[in-house]
Amino acid sequence: MNDTIKKPIRNTIIITTILVALFFVTSCSKVNVQFQESFLNEDPDIVFLETTDITIGTHKTDSFVTSGANILAAGYHYDTDFGSIIASAYMQLSIPASNTIASQNVIYDSVTLELPLKPSYYGDTTQPANYTVKTVIEKLVDKDGNNTSFYNTAKYATASQILGSKQIMLRPNKDTVLSIKLSDQLGRDLFDKLKNQDQVITTETNFINYLNGIKIETDTTNTRVISYFMQDDSHPIALRVHFRKINTQLEDSYIDFTMNTTTHFSNITGGLKNNNLGNFTNARNPYLESTSTDNKAFLNPMLGYKPRVAFNNIFSLLNNSTGQKTKLLKALLIIRPNISTTASYYTFPDSIRLQVTNEYYDALGMLVDNNGTALNGNLVIDYLNKANTHYEYDVTSFLTSYIEEGKFSTDAILIESMSGYTAGGKDRLVVADNKNASPGIQLQLYTLIY
Repeated sequence: MNDTIKKPIRNTIIITTILVALFFVTSCSKVNVQFQESFLNEDPDIVFLETTDITIGTHKTDSFVTSGANILAAGYHYDTDFGSIIASAYMQLSIPASNTIASQNVIYDSVTLELPLKPSYYGDTTQPANYTVKTVIEKLVDKDGNNTSFYNTAKYATASQILGSKQIMLRPNKDTVLSIKLSDQLGRDLFDKLKNQDQVITTETNFINYLNGIKIETDTTNTRVISYFMQDDSHPIALRVHFRKINTQLEDSYIDFTMNTTTHFSNITGGLKNNNLGNFTNARNPYLESTSTDNKAFLNPMLGYKPRVAFNNIFSLLNNSTGQKTKLLKALLIIRPNISTTASYYTFPDSIRLQVTNEYYDALGMLVDNNGTALNGNLVIDYLNKANTHYEYDVTSFLTSYIEEGKFSTDAILIESMSGYTAGGKDRLVVADNKNASPGIQLQLYTLIY
């Protein structure tokens, strides 16, 4: 048997012997392993192993921060894999840097809420979306009291009266701003306060006491998409008071109450009942193995879902019944998305990263390349045979450390979005386990037997 491993595997008798031996070694755990020809520069001591016997499941982050990124999400979408997802946006407004209306010969025109659109959406943009704006009547204070960390679970009471609404068929890559006309009663009041230099618009504290905040939401009857609004220096998210300067002719102008750079966030709910994903039992570290969720693991940053990959069987896989020693030379982790769960308006994530974690789901560090850059999987899309679409990661360093720690190591890998919750449907992913005909997780090992 020793000579069999140390020499190139070339004849049927040797292959049969190895396969029979492998059957007896692994029949109890039903490891799906292909023991192939020794190769790599024809070195007979290097052996290639391939397995899908990897434990996967879904970890759910209890809550996550959605504030401070100058991005808001609002809308509704029913995802066939994740269920109903509802997003609502909250924000406080800041007073203008300068009052360009005070003591000027101007007249009021209108007031709008200006929402610059990100080019990415979650859901179906072929159906009209209905947006509604309301005032927030409850103080926008986060649980720490410093108003810098609002979580996806945060929500606050609003007035029953609607400030404004709009129905629109969004056109990706064409519509750049969603503009919603608001109540003229609010607009005229703000205009008068600006013109008269009222105390309300002289300090942020005074203004927040006057207008605590606004909320943007949609209905769940007709809307089929979640939109993202992004503020930058050139395109602010703002409540815009339009007015006209009276000169020799009327000149259109406006003044902005821009979104507060810290006190803004998105409330995101739903997605708990599909595929038994609502059956999380551990409140602190909720985790469901794939056998409890239709033999799949799920990635969805909007809901805090992350696939967890554990390598408990690596020791039995590398165990050499001949008594020879085995050294891991290289390990590749292949992740194949479940293409049967991808609707036409979903796309695969451009990149996903791997986070090392322990039994408490603490973040222990990203898997990185030699330059210290987080591995992103280098997505390969096979348009002719979608089943070959995959991400590939070199996990040699991680598995080497894992093996050195021994069988009692609790380290594992979490598959995470590179973009976070604002990527929406673009970063959703479903991965099948080895109970499926086309497993989504595969480990390729290059080992040295000596």
